[in-house]
Amino acid sequence: MALEASACGVPVVASAVGGLLTLVDHGESGFLVPDRDPLLFARYLDAVLSDPALAERLGRRGCDGLALSATVHCLTGCAIGEVLGLAIGTAAGWSNAQTIALAVVLAFVFGY
Repeated sequence: MALEASACGVPVVASAVGGLLTLVDHGESGFLVPDRDPLLFARYLDAVLSDPALAERLGRRGCDGLALSATVHCLTGCAIGEVLGLAIGTAAGWSNAQTIALAVVLAFVFGY
């Protein structure tokens, strides 16, 4: 749920475990609670709920960070797919149309 919330611009307060350590930039896109401390969790939730400007800033930075990460992933994947498709099609002696079709398909597969 933290990934979806961050993608929608909702600030995240989460336990400092697993993939959340990568997703949430503590103090920038949300808050991470070490050792699942319930008092600290409540304190961070209160800070976000009682300060709309803080909630807006955390949510915006979380959303922006995910957008940048997704864009880089898509562009890199598309480039890899295109180059791989062109290399395979050329090595196999396929026509230009077949090679381009393969490159487009692989760009889609790797980029999305």
